[in-house]
Amino acid sequence: ALRIMQWGVLAVTLAGVLYFSLVVSSRPALALINDRAQALIIASDRLLAGEFPYSESTHLGGPITVLSGSLLLALPSILIFSRPEFTSAALLLAFIILTAVIRSRIRSSIPLFAIWGIALLNPALVRELTLASDLFWGPLLISAAAVLLAFGQVRTGALLFALGVATRLSMAPLLLLWFVGVYILLGKRRATVFSGVTVGTLLLLHVPFIIWDPSTYLQHAPMGISMDKLELQLPPGDNLFADLTIGLLPEGTARSIVLSCVIFSGALLLGFLTRSFSHLLVLSAALLMGSLVFLGPYFLLDYLVVAVFPLSIAILIEGEREPPGAKGSCELPARGALPPAQARSALEGKGGGMLLTAQARRHIFFKIRKALSARTAQRATFNLWRQTG
Repeated sequence: ALRIMQWGVLAVTLAGVLYFSLVVSSRPALALINDRAQALIIASDRLLAGEFPYSESTHLGGPITVLSGSLLLALPSILIFSRPEFTSAALLLAFIILTAVIRSRIRSSIPLFAIWGIALLNPALVRELTLASDLFWGPLLISAAAVLLAFGQVRTGALLFALGVATRLSMAPLLLLWFVGVYILLGKRRATVFSGVTVGTLLLLHVPFIIWDPSTYLQHAPMGISMDKLELQLPPGDNLFADLTIGLLPEGTARSIVLSCVIFSGALLLGFLTRSFSHLLVLSAALLMGSLVFLGPYFLLDYLVVAVFPLSIAILIEGEREPPGAKGSCELPARGALPPAQARSALEGKGGGMLLTAQARRHIFFKIRKALSARTAQRATFNLWRQTG
């Protein structure tokens, strides 16, 4: 009965998601208050026609601020259905499958329907689905990237992470946080692979548009208009941040430079606090929310959606029952310990002799010392028995 109820809740939830993403979002009245869906449609249509996608404005007069990652994700849906909502539906289905796989691998104590309820019935996500917006695409992709990295899929995780960062300029501060965090969690070699694949993918996604029309792409849309938001001097009483910083921050370009330095310095500091992949996701949500606070009047209910999926995945990972380093575990083993497979390879001499990691060499040393201690104790017992015998 409980399983039937869980699947019933899931079915109702999915029906609601599809209703909001595919039916409500297509109503013309919603276009009067938001133009994100139209921005994706205009940019995709222009790109498919061989024209620069950022030279046109929406019906509300707003520039197109979606980056190439969002365009790439929206293209299949727009090609087939002429609307971007099906991309949202496909990503949410991928989230459901991902959480089911995570829970089966790590035997998490957190019920799946609780995670699905927290994420899919979140008011911020429902609003995003209603407006056919793409704000949650990037955070969902970086959440999936963290899971892949935890399971050892470094290159695939880096590709997903780069694609998520390339959806919106507001995702850029995550680069420093993740480069440092992955270095702490996976070590120098894997962190180098992760950073290389990430940077290469980002260059592949952005450089063609920069070469195509550098002045528009960098100075107007999408890069320029996003940076312009940091230059706005908010009036007194607008929000707490505006009141605290009156007279402290410069105006114009200098203001955006100062705030950018603060945001990226915070990202670097948070990176050194990383202790697990669940911590990395929580810190990512905190960084995204904190950096968006600096946007002042642009900080709306919509932006709360950036924390939904990282926090949901982090909660699911934190509920794992397997010990760190065990098969299927989503967390790292304790410092100084080796997972069983690595320990066996080290003891069998695999891994290239002196090319073994310091961790493997320490493990071998402790094994040898333990064996010698046992041998010494055994010999002393034998001598004592012979003397008293």
